Amino acid sequence: RMVLKSWLFAFSKFVIPTGLALEYQYPVPESWLDLWVIGAVSLTAVWGVALVFTGQRSPTAFVALVWLGAFWLPTSNLWPITNRFMADRYLYAPLVGVFVLVSMAVFRIDRKAIYAGIVVLIAIAGLAGLTWKQNDVWKTHCSLWQHAADVNPKSTTALNNLGQCFYRKGEHERAIALFLRSIEANPYNASPYFNLGLTFEKTGRSELSRHYYLQFISSKDPRYVDLIARVKKHLVDIYGPE
Repeated sequence: RMVLKSWLFAFSKFVIPTGLALEYQYPVPESWLDLWVIGAVSLTAVWGVALVFTGQRSPTAFVALVWLGAFWLPTSNLWPITNRFMADRYLYAPLVGVFVLVSMAVFRIDRKAIYAGIVVLIAIAGLAGLTWKQNDVWKTHCSLWQHAADVNPKSTTALNNLGQCFYRKGEHERAIALFLRSIEANPYNASPYFNLGLTFEKTGRSELSRHYYLQFISSKDPRYVDLIARVKKHLVDIYGPE
């Protein structure tokens, strides 16, 4: 159900390319009757019917539909399922097929092409404006993660990375609040535990620092094997062996 929801979510970014972010988080559909799931199944059925319909009638549209499906397939999560269901970069290659289909539809409606050209220019101008606005998001590492956290306030990655930005700025209390929110969003993410240990140590709260360092060590996250070893040594140097 989550995979299907991701398909419709991606399609919504085709239609309305706003609220774009580096990280997306959304609730798991509770049942097969969830509107996102039903919408995704319907959309897939429409794509299949369109393939059959255009196969003999419009080779260009058929190729565009095949392109869309073929370039979406590697990121569709049909197999294997990953922990990232949606990212804007997944849409780059499939969008070529979408552009072809939209342009065909616009010029089919207006055979003289002059009004279709005006519509296309207006669309390009609007999208260019959205792109210009989105560039502000990418100005700095911190602005990027601030936007991601605003769009997805329950993203453990966005909250944790934004917390690191405030830590580097010396705004430790704001960093701590974000690390705690990151853990609340996903208690299995090991990184914010380490960051809390580091921040509390920086601000002289040794007991809290030790607590979160131990939480980080107990995660046994294979991504942080070397860092866990260094934290263990650090704690032994400060508190002695236990």
